[in-house]
Amino acid sequence: MSLISTLWKSFLPPDAYRDAALNWHLPKALCYFFILCIICTLSASVASFKFVDMFFDNYIDSSLPELSKIEIEAGKISTPENKDIFLKDKAGNVFALITPNIADAEQTKGLMFVVDKNRIAFFIGDNEQYIPLESAVPEGTKATLASLFPPKDIIKFGILPAMCLIASCITILTYSLIIGLAGRTLTIIALPDFTYFKCVKMALVAITPPSLIDAFVVIFVGKAIPGVVFALIAVVLIWMSVKSISKSAKEVG
Repeated sequence: MSLISTLWKSFLPPDAYRDAALNWHLPKALCYFFILCIICTLSASVASFKFVDMFFDNYIDSSLPELSKIEIEAGKISTPENKDIFLKDKAGNVFALITPNIADAEQTKGLMFVVDKNRIAFFIGDNEQYIPLESAVPEGTKATLASLFPPKDIIKFGILPAMCLIASCITILTYSLIIGLAGRTLTIIALPDFTYFKCVKMALVAITPPSLIDAFVVIFVGKAIPGVVFALIAVVLIWMSVKSISKSAKEVG
């Protein structure tokens, strides 16, 4: 059975599951793993494109002229006439502050990010993450603040897909190992000769339907299906497969 046909046959256990458990060697299992990761990466990237476009349209594009006037040298920032600069979105709301001085808590309230003296600080809710300017601009060089923001196309077609790929690989691997463990538990009595590795390979097939459903929902609805629902679908499919394979084994025996 080809890996591509496994994608749609995964919805109809147990043939694809039996084939994966008994016939897939490690290279083939890894190839299928990366196929799933690529599918999830593409769906997550496509769904995120509109947010990148919205971010640049609302915040960055209108601010680039101001950002181009701000220089960073020797780990410190300088603004025209050493004045504070407030960046505003398309609606006229202030979303960022650039100051050559140290910003106090009152000034940063409600802002997306602040560049003050020698650091860039980002605010997500009550959490603050900062990057020292000396780490963003190598010593002995000068740069504008605008140059620290990658072009939109680089983010959309480079940085974002890379981040989505890493996240997809971690997610698919985690689900495969956990669902594989659930499958091994189901096979202890019904199929005692099934190793954990065989169950992990079946788990890869079992997480295909929820992965494809999730990709569809993410692209067209903009939200991922709950993790509990994802896992439940996979567990039910692997349970159906184990039950069917076990029944066939008993009939042959």
